[in-house]
Amino acid sequence: MLEGTLPEHSTTEMSAACASLDDHADSATVDATVSQEISTLSEVTIAIQRLKNGRADGADGNAAELLKGAEKPVSKALCKLIINVWSMGRFPAE
Repeated sequence: MLEGTLPEHSTTEMSAACASLDDHADSATVDATVSQEISTLSEVTIAIQRLKNGRADGADGNAAELLKGAEKPVSKALCKLIINVWSMGRFPAE
């Protein structure tokens, strides 16, 4: 259903980006203004509901209307992704 909506990135590009982030991980500092709590499903759902319609697409090319149109599955997928990124400290390659 959502195939083709996200921009394509090669595995090589993503691996290079992750390696670059890994190089800087040891010098990273904690930002006290950022919550250390992992997002919950309800927080992700509320964030999607608050998106304004009719605005320019985000960097990923997805319009708010697209995310709102599939709010429940999108919320679940984003929450799972956020939890994985937060706990592993790495973005997925694909």
